[in-house]
Amino acid sequence: CKSRIESFPEGGVFPWSYSDFAERYGRESIERGVVCVRLATPAQVDELNRFESVRLISEEEKQKIQSKYRVDTYSELNETDAEKIIAFIKQKLVATEAK
Repeated sequence: CKSRIESFPEGGVFPWSYSDFAERYGRESIERGVVCVRLATPAQVDELNRFESVRLISEEEKQKIQSKYRVDTYSELNETDAEKIIAFIKQKLVATEAK
């Protein structure tokens, strides 16, 4: 099986135990504390979808958002990032209307 993690070389064999896995993968990654992530609210997702439907978010901008935040849909954004994007689009709209 193919792996992107160097400590798991393709075709490599190792004992299957928590200790061996943690040592290879990184014990600090596995055992670090949890972080609560608040996902974008339904209202934020609706607003972003509305912006897209009226072409305030272009296909290119949508791809940049997906790439930057490593998401496939707006509902996968966290609440803070969704708010930043909404504020940016609104600011862009105000600047356009002022011209």
